[in-house]
Amino acid sequence: MTRQEVFSWCKQQYGTEPEYPWNDWNVVLRHTDNQKWNALIMEVPGRNLKGLV
Repeated sequence: MTRQEVFSWCKQQYGTEPEYPWNDWNVVLRHTDNQKWNALIMEVPGRNLKGLV
């Protein structure tokens, strides 16, 4: 699933739009009623994931 497909699905299901609070590639999706985050999509270098999988 691509980023755009995730954004489209979230818009259809929850009415949320992606926000870019850090002016980079990372995205936050928020609940429309209370503005709390319900998703965070980040770019993380593979070297930072070593030992997690």
